[in-house]
Amino acid sequence: MSEAHGGSGRLHTSPAAWGRRGRRAPAAGGVLLLVGTGGQHPAYVRTALAELTRTWRLALADPAPISPGLENYISEHIRPAQMTLRAMEAMLRVREDPRPICAVIALDPSMTALSARVAHELGLPGYGGAAAELAAFPARALGALAAAGLPIAPSLPAELIADCLISRYHPFVAALTRTLQPGRAVLDEVVDVDDEALKDARLHQLITHALQVLGVQNGLTRLHLRHDGRRYVITGLTPGLGRDLGRTVGLATGINLVRELATIACGLPDARDLPYTECAVARRAWLPSPPPTPAVGQIVDRMLGMSWLHELIPPSAADPAHRQGAEAIVTGGDAEQCEQWLRRLQNVLAEALWGE
Repeated sequence: MSEAHGGSGRLHTSPAAWGRRGRRAPAAGGVLLLVGTGGQHPAYVRTALAELTRTWRLALADPAPISPGLENYISEHIRPAQMTLRAMEAMLRVREDPRPICAVIALDPSMTALSARVAHELGLPGYGGAAAELAAFPARALGALAAAGLPIAPSLPAELIADCLISRYHPFVAALTRTLQPGRAVLDEVVDVDDEALKDARLHQLITHALQVLGVQNGLTRLHLRHDGRRYVITGLTPGLGRDLGRTVGLATGINLVRELATIACGLPDARDLPYTECAVARRAWLPSPPPTPAVGQIVDRMLGMSWLHELIPPSAADPAHRQGAEAIVTGGDAEQCEQWLRRLQNVLAEALWGE
């Protein structure tokens, strides 16, 4: 197999998508309201906005100026005095664009509650006010789950994160992300379309019951789980997208979570197509690396030419999350191949350090 392709040469379908019906595509030209864009790395935000602008015009509601590099994706900038429902309503009443807003989403999980309120006021599908309030306070959400008799273990680190898309109260698991070093503050996670847990009916029943208890109407919820030796238990939850905005999930499964979230927010419930991918596994990991220098920058540019490397966020003195390391997403036909690509990348970064 050539390094230039880096895949298994097979086409994989995501088990999470089996049995999903076709749907009409969202109508182009609608205005999709983004409630804030903070909390994620600009590289992931640019990828998400580029996908959304293929179908929708984007209006951004954020009092802060548009971040550099995102101007080309935003058609309308709504700047409320503060991120509250009252301030948002005041600005929406005087917006100049006559086209109505067709959907409201938040890329930042901390904005889920506000986006749910705005969607409700506009008469659009949303996360649900009660569910959003619960999700904003994880301890309350876990308390509600425990009161309903569901197994919770908030003191234990998660081994699995289930990305659950919900449309009109009906959930399905888009993907499972497995944490390879649970309990450690080290980013190392993998999405495998052949993960055995996806076939476990008990896990799907637990997820469905949990989302029903929380009352999530439409949107995306990430349930944090682990197996305690007897059963799956819930260790936490996060509303909305993860920090990579679904990039790792999309590479492994073919399901674009950003687009799915927006489509559900438009009121279109079912998946569009049976997704195909050229790989089966995607892995996102943090790698120790040398400080940013022109030489390291050249190496990053050269490595990004490899088809198995889909993201490489280099170290940056201005970015606390990447001050002493890089973040990479690699893909392969199986977990072993992803491990091989990460080792190779680590060796290249180490050589750059020794060469300085």
